[in-house]
Amino acid sequence: MNDYNNLFYHNPLPNWVYELENLEILDVNQAAIDLYGYGRNEFLSLSLKDLVSQGETLDIEAFHENIDHKNGNIPLATFTHKKKNGEEFRVEVHSQKVDFKNKSCVMAVGVDITKKEKQHSAWQQAERRLEVSSNIAKLGYWEFDIRTNTLSWTDKVYEIWGRDKNRFQVTFDGFYNSIHPEDRKLFELEQKNALSGHSEMDFVHRILLPDDCVKWVREQGRLNRNANGDPISFEGTVQDITAQIEEEQRLKLLESVITHTTDAVMITEAEPIDEPGPRILYVNQSFTRMTGYAPEEVIGKSPRILQGPESNKEELAKLGKALRNWEPCEITTINYKKGGTPFWVNFSVVPVADEAGWYTHWIAIERDVTATVNKRVHKDFLSKISTTFKDNEDLGSSLEQVCRLVTHHGDFTFCEVWLPSSHKNSLRFAAMYGKDGAGETFYEHSRETREMGFGEGLPGTVWETGQS
Repeated sequence: MNDYNNLFYHNPLPNWVYELENLEILDVNQAAIDLYGYGRNEFLSLSLKDLVSQGETLDIEAFHENIDHKNGNIPLATFTHKKKNGEEFRVEVHSQKVDFKNKSCVMAVGVDITKKEKQHSAWQQAERRLEVSSNIAKLGYWEFDIRTNTLSWTDKVYEIWGRDKNRFQVTFDGFYNSIHPEDRKLFELEQKNALSGHSEMDFVHRILLPDDCVKWVREQGRLNRNANGDPISFEGTVQDITAQIEEEQRLKLLESVITHTTDAVMITEAEPIDEPGPRILYVNQSFTRMTGYAPEEVIGKSPRILQGPESNKEELAKLGKALRNWEPCEITTINYKKGGTPFWVNFSVVPVADEAGWYTHWIAIERDVTATVNKRVHKDFLSKISTTFKDNEDLGSSLEQVCRLVTHHGDFTFCEVWLPSSHKNSLRFAAMYGKDGAGETFYEHSRETREMGFGEGLPGTVWETGQS
């Protein structure tokens, strides 16, 4: 993944990138800075080993053994991290290998699971009682008796699996055959590790219903032993997480659309509407292609950096009024690229509210419409010239009006028209218009020049070369 920025600066989860060779941190997002308490420069002076608890340094080294032979996503890992103030907390780390600044790196996403593990610990103390587990909302309970090789389910599991309790006989083979074929090998590995006592089961997989529909479930379980330490049973819970998985897939699809669309996408804070304006939180690749600004050059700044002297004040006033009323708005105006080049842009802005109805962000979809606007302006300009020749009776008046139109259309100081003589061996002055004093001064100094030969002066040179 060459462009990791799309997952960084707008991600509410802590993200960091580190180099595989020396584990030095090369980039970090704001969420990580806020969580760990380091300033950005401080964070970038650390290595991965500085983040973990002192007792887990060897675990970090073991985690990176043979990592060069792994592609894409790296298996999930859990570590104890420490903040700048020394506070320790548990982190679930999702990692993926990336190329960053021509270096082999890893992009990591950290999830604080301290609270989750505490809750899990409390649950472990109570899970031995079937009645407690079976009352947890949307959770089914199961138990596999190792001594008798029998499997039992609660009613909730029957419901999740879409089976009739009175018609379906629960057996391990029946359960195994209900697992999606593509997930069976991974299940076998999870089961082996869990039954050996090496780890507790926490496994997400697909199951097939009687009508061949697919559901996603999460199973969590642990091994029980007798007083002598011999395994006697394996028990746990199962939860239907189909809706959650489908929502995650929908968000990934949405992210892919935003990343690859040809329209520029910009997300900002909701406020302040007045100066200095809301801060930019995210821009996609198309924004960079359109404006020349890299994400790191605009993140944290106001969209007003794109405006300039020719930006349409009426359109911007219309936008400002809509923003103050928390209303969607669409305008077309002139923006400026990083190098100062103006371009026409059409963009629509909509407010985004949280679950409480409080507006938190603005999302803008922007499209470069320079070609369309120029085509329309060009057409209107030619129409005005055509009308000039229709409305004026003599050629001189028409040419003078054309000079006026050209001067204002191109924002020139002055304009002159030179026409070939009847014998086409010279150019003769026909009309002029000066927009300001500089144009009039030039005309006064060149008043006596009324004719130029082929290749003589600027008009004659243009005539000779046939080029502007």
